[in-house]
Amino acid sequence: MSPSHNAARAKLVLDAITKAAAGRYATWFVVFSRGASSPYYKWVEALKKELPEEQRARFASRFGWSAPFCWLELPDGGRQALGGRDALCEWALCEFADSAAVRRVASAGPKYMDLFASLSKPGSATAPKYV
Repeated sequence: MSPSHNAARAKLVLDAITKAAAGRYATWFVVFSRGASSPYYKWVEALKKELPEEQRARFASRFGWSAPFCWLELPDGGRQALGGRDALCEWALCEFADSAAVRRVASAGPKYMDLFASLSKPGSATAPKYV
């Protein structure tokens, strides 16, 4: 299964964060089959129901979300939804301003070759889950 170029670029950012912030952030990802009938959209809808009201309203404009849908799980158990790859990259550039590796990956836009990115590296929290 190959992710979209946006999802693959987000995964590259996640990999850089996993390496740069071992112990600071636990990272994980889920990969779904692509297409209009993918369970991804219902999965994201269920996740959005767990967000605070303000964030639910922000992400209510469409069913599911474009892939990827990125969020932070906070120490207090809350969630901070970021949105798609662009929002993940913006957050990473601010949060990891001192990491050249994260800045390099997060500041580059998605590329055609990202379609062939490897999903073999798990995040730091769990092995990848394929649905």
